[in-house]
Amino acid sequence: MLDEALVLVHGPRQLELHLHGSPAVVAAVAQELGGLVPAPPARNLEQAAREDLLLAPCDAAARVLLDQSEGALTRALQELAGRPWEDAVAGAEALLAAGRSAAHALRPLTVVLAGPVNAGKSTLFNTLLGEERALVHGEAGTTRDAIGEVALFGQWPVQLVDTAGARALPLAGAESGAPADCDASGSSLEVEAAGQARARELAQGAGLVLWCAPASPASPASPGTPGSVAAGETKGQARAGCESGPGAGAVGEPPAGAVVLTTRAGSVTAGARRIAALEEPSETRTEVARIFREHRGLPPRAWNPGEAVPFRQEHLMALEGWLAQAREVARGGPVPKPLSELLGPH
Repeated sequence: MLDEALVLVHGPRQLELHLHGSPAVVAAVAQELGGLVPAPPARNLEQAAREDLLLAPCDAAARVLLDQSEGALTRALQELAGRPWEDAVAGAEALLAAGRSAAHALRPLTVVLAGPVNAGKSTLFNTLLGEERALVHGEAGTTRDAIGEVALFGQWPVQLVDTAGARALPLAGAESGAPADCDASGSSLEVEAAGQARARELAQGAGLVLWCAPASPASPASPGTPGSVAAGETKGQARAGCESGPGAGAVGEPPAGAVVLTTRAGSVTAGARRIAALEEPSETRTEVARIFREHRGLPPRAWNPGEAVPFRQEHLMALEGWLAQAREVARGGPVPKPLSELLGPH
């Protein structure tokens, strides 16, 4: 027994096996049946949406793809093809906007939590996930490697990453430029330095960096002496904040484009509101989701029932090209192909 499957017979030479999806199970079944001929590539938008549905990262993405698999995008293109030229152009622009927005649900962005040591990054990470995934401790440098998990910011999925905290590390020698082997507690500073380098690398390629900084300036951190966090609370006691503001604490500076979150003992300041993050995790998640949406220009909902959405990157590129041609028509440029044929057979 390898699996229990749903079998759909389309004809004497074509059938579908709906397995539970594990690549190992699929490979074993294919081998047991003497080798299967894979289905041809998707020939239309509905088939392409059904293919992508297998890898939908969240409920909203799955619902977007289900709508397209039932013809929402095809119907919209066919309708626009029969409308006046100006209306077709406006409709194509609306489709492009919908596709760019939905791309954040279909292909989640990376959101990096960065900032000084003991600023509450791991506490915020666990709060946003709704589980104790990252170790939280008062010792500086507890998080040494990046930890990533898929999280939901409202309806929007993100790859949330907790990173090593920034702090000045002592050098073994001025000539070598390498960190000392261990701090006063015996912790490896070389490993921590590698974690900090990894954090900077992830921040550079992230869709959003949330920089956690203590509400009051932290004392300079030295080996074996954790930097203070909001009235001397330890990392485990600090509350992660959601307040945009200047500065990033005493150690390190936020990269360009980062959103600075303020950590303070016992509460989160978000605008004029204060939230006890650990006692009110849902409020904290709601506030961070709002910050994310505003930063990316996204609506609260990732899925609107029945909405036509170009769901692949190639669709967005095709629409951008079509609109560029369409804008040249008034200058005597060639008329682009009808919208109904734009995203047709693959």
